[in-house]
Amino acid sequence: MTESRFLEKWDECTREQKFQMFKSYCCECGCDDEVYDFDEEFFDMCFHDRPMEAARACVFGDVTWSDPYIKFDGYGNLESLDEYGVEELCDEYVSTIFEHKEYWEDYIEDEEEDDGNEVIADMIHDSFEEVLDTAAVDQYVEDYWRGDLSEEENIQEFKTWYEDTFNEKITLMNED
Repeated sequence: MTESRFLEKWDECTREQKFQMFKSYCCECGCDDEVYDFDEEFFDMCFHDRPMEAARACVFGDVTWSDPYIKFDGYGNLESLDEYGVEELCDEYVSTIFEHKEYWEDYIEDEEEDDGNEVIADMIHDSFEEVLDTAAVDQYVEDYWRGDLSEEENIQEFKTWYEDTFNEKITLMNED
């Protein structure tokens, strides 16, 4: 699966699915931004028998008591997060998560094994200097790609189709 396709699938995931993938990454890699449920269990785990340290981390941190999540900031203080804050944090790590399939394979289906169209679409994108509309490429691959033509012939056919359909000139990477 390409990273761009993964990002499309990522955007389709629920906030909870993103959070689960992020938590898996943090648990395995020791991420500094690990997020916890803001509950008594968190304080027992992180501040067991050290109430003064817990109080200090809250006072010098940025804690809103109604937020459902909490994490340590870079100074050992606490920062609470709402659902949107957690989603933003997960989105910051999306490229890193993509690099480790084991964190997302249970949530996002890797269609590359099943669908050769993605490989063809990537080849079309790689053949042109301009960034093309992904939906147009997908439409062409789905509706017009011919197995009886060579890749070069199909790429040329795509170029003609694209220019006719969108009245927009595109340039092959290898054209002189």
